[in-house]
Amino acid sequence: MSLVAGAAKTFVAWLGNIARGLSLAAACSASMRAQTSLVVTTADAESRNFLAGVEIRLVQVRRSAITDAFGEARIDRVNEGRYRLEARYVGYQPEAVDLPFRLGDTLRVTFLMKRIPTSLDTTHVRATRVSSRLAEFETRRSLGVGRFLSEAQLDSAADRDLGRLIAERFPGIRAVNGLAGAGTYLFSTRGATSLSKGSCPIQVYVDGMRFGAPREATDLTQFKPQALVGVEFHNETATPAEYRSGNVCGVLLLWSK
Repeated sequence: MSLVAGAAKTFVAWLGNIARGLSLAAACSASMRAQTSLVVTTADAESRNFLAGVEIRLVQVRRSAITDAFGEARIDRVNEGRYRLEARYVGYQPEAVDLPFRLGDTLRVTFLMKRIPTSLDTTHVRATRVSSRLAEFETRRSLGVGRFLSEAQLDSAADRDLGRLIAERFPGIRAVNGLAGAGTYLFSTRGATSLSKGSCPIQVYVDGMRFGAPREATDLTQFKPQALVGVEFHNETATPAEYRSGNVCGVLLLWSK
């Protein structure tokens, strides 16, 4: 009887160790799922070529990564919070942005890095601004970062309500009529604020300049599809760094002819 009792006691202890191991594994798995992953893409602001060897740093937690041949770096298992993200590369101006990290998200950021100028050629800068802004649109579209309407698509929808057209083509956006049915305003269905019954207003930029006050919706009936060469939308987790001016609901970028 003593041998049987001893064996039974050993078997029970073994089962207990297995149960504790499974519980620990489940807790670790849940913890990893609750953390955020960061994916950063870097490219030259003029040529749009990917930049390899760029140092990407999360300042507060002192974590870093180096971009690969495709200009991409990844940092996994980031806890929820707000962190400063920096990009540094020899011969280029440093870039930085403050970002909110939410549990379980994959945060994607694109840095278009500018070379440190060797001369103050003001005339040259003004001459290249138009082509550069259109290159932004084409580069992001080729990378598949965001949602887009091309010039051909906009021309085919001439004189339509631009806000309604965008809401039909881009998931996650809701078009809302203004007071007395006048005007069309766009809101994200992902964010939450008291500004519009649980929806968050989309910040609008025209040719790279913010249009309207921060965190306020913009009446899009003043824009005609055929007057634009491109439209792009980025949600709050994938907004390009240069358009993160306090907005948390995403941005709509309109490019005029």
